[in-house]
Amino acid sequence: MATQCLSHRGVERRPERPRTPKTTRLDSISGPNVLFVLDVENLHIGKLRLDWQGLRANALTACPGATLRAIMTSHHHDRTAADLRTAGYCVLAIPKVLPGRGRSSLTTNSDPYLLADLERTLHGRPGFYDAVVLGTGDLHLATAAAEIVIRLAPQARVYTLSRAASTSPRIAELPWLFNGNFFLGHDLLRATDPQGANVRRIPAQSSLPSAPAQCCPAIHQVSTVRTAPSGWARFVAWVRGVLQ
Repeated sequence: MATQCLSHRGVERRPERPRTPKTTRLDSISGPNVLFVLDVENLHIGKLRLDWQGLRANALTACPGATLRAIMTSHHHDRTAADLRTAGYCVLAIPKVLPGRGRSSLTTNSDPYLLADLERTLHGRPGFYDAVVLGTGDLHLATAAAEIVIRLAPQARVYTLSRAASTSPRIAELPWLFNGNFFLGHDLLRATDPQGANVRRIPAQSSLPSAPAQCCPAIHQVSTVRTAPSGWARFVAWVRGVLQ
């Protein structure tokens, strides 16, 4: 008879978080046309800096036709967005603070913009992507994004890519949403730059594989017949209107 793992007080123990692997292995992703949608803030969590240039090289080696999109919020003096573009990413940078009337202001969150960008990207190229890699360890964001992929690109497999220390262990308990979970390894995690730089710039003579010609494909609006949208769908549609 199977017994449930309980603590001495009779409370169910939380599943342990996975450990960081030595290397980042993405070679088990199936299909050449893979869409990477990366939550920059979530992948920044931790004391070690992520080597974005190395992540791009790893992704293009495993998936030559990969499209890498990075979604983030940014202050006007933050150079992370520019560095990511230099490293070969398609970047959607949202102002960290939106001014309001008088002294009021709004601090933004990149999660709804990531969902809207994912939906718009899949609408623009229906049936094209073989797999979608969600660069986040946030359970709620990953679940909402996976549902969008399943609805708009049912042929695509869904994976998550995140830091082991900032990944919800419950993601691995949802095999009907995610086909696999990848963790960033120590090969892509570096000590923090003392000057505050988040991304190493690509040298002039780089040996990295070149980005595909359609890194940032043009997005076309596709007319579809839908039922009455839910509250969440209306919110995503509003964010999409803001992005346009």
